[in-house]
Amino acid sequence: TVGLRWPNHPITNEIVKTFGHPILSISLRISEDELYDDPHELHEKYKKQVDLIVDGGTIFAENSTIIDFSHGEVEIVRMGKGPVDWLEEV
Repeated sequence: TVGLRWPNHPITNEIVKTFGHPILSISLRISEDELYDDPHELHEKYKKQVDLIVDGGTIFAENSTIIDFSHGEVEIVRMGKGPVDWLEEV
């Protein structure tokens, strides 16, 4: 299974533009209910476990939409942030 994500955030877009190719990253999710959105809180908790935290300010984290294309039909597994009206064209 391959998952792709393109966040609509100016810092992320600029990093990808500068590198000239996609980047690999992970999301930090401790539990289903716990989303981290404050870089200072992340730094305090994980400073000995990660190499770099980009401080883009506090964000208001929302779940992303998960769409499954693997069975030949489009299935929205989880509705989150972001429009899905483009799916009508798929």
